[in-house]
Amino acid sequence: MTIKIDVKSNIKQFTKGLNKLGRSQIPFATNKTIANTSFRLMTVTKETMGKYVDRPTRLTKNSVRYEAPKNKKALPIGYVYFSELVSKYLKYSIYGGMRPFKKGRVLPTRNISTNAFGNIRNHRNIISTLKNKKDHFINSTGIFKRSKKGTNKLLYLFETRAVKYKKTFPFFERMNLIAPKVFDHHFKKNLQKAIDNTKELIAKGVLR
Repeated sequence: MTIKIDVKSNIKQFTKGLNKLGRSQIPFATNKTIANTSFRLMTVTKETMGKYVDRPTRLTKNSVRYEAPKNKKALPIGYVYFSELVSKYLKYSIYGGMRPFKKGRVLPTRNISTNAFGNIRNHRNIISTLKNKKDHFINSTGIFKRSKKGTNKLLYLFETRAVKYKKTFPFFERMNLIAPKVFDHHFKKNLQKAIDNTKELIAKGVLR
C-alpha cells in the first residue's frame, strides 16, 4: 500500500515573478520539499494510527516508510508506504472487505487472555504446542482444556468462514488532505533558502 507524493500544489504562486537565479533553484527546492513532506506524512501516520487501528503493535507502526528524491536531478516524486508484511493485514483496515477463510486459523474466546494488543500469544505454534498436552484436546470446533469437573473449557475456535472487515483507517484520504498543507509550508522556506545560499556563493566567487 503506497501513496505517491507528486505535489504541484501552489508552486506557481510562490515562483511567480522570479528572476533567472530564482527559477534555477525551483527543482532543488521542490525535491527537498517533497522529502520534507514524505517524512512528515510518515511521522503523522505513526503518531495517529492508534486512532484508526485497534492497538497497533510497534511492528505495525514502524512499518511505515518513505522514499524521496535524493537530489535536484531526480524525479520530483516521493512515496509513503507500509512494509509488505504489515500490508497483508493492515489492508483490511484501510480498504475493508473480506478476509478469505483459512483452514486451521484460530480465534481466541473469552476463556483465554491475549497480549496487550489483543492478539494471541505464540499464535503461530498454538496448535502444535497444545495438541500433545494431556490436559488439552482438539476437535473440529477448536481447542479445549480438560476440566476435572467434567466441563471442558473452549479456549480457541477454528475459523469457519471468511471474515468481513469494515474500513476504519482513512490512510489515503488523510495523506491527500495533509500533503498539500505540509508542502506549501516547506516549499517557500526551502526556495528562499536555496536562493540565499546561491547568492552567497556568487558573492564569494564560488559560482558565477
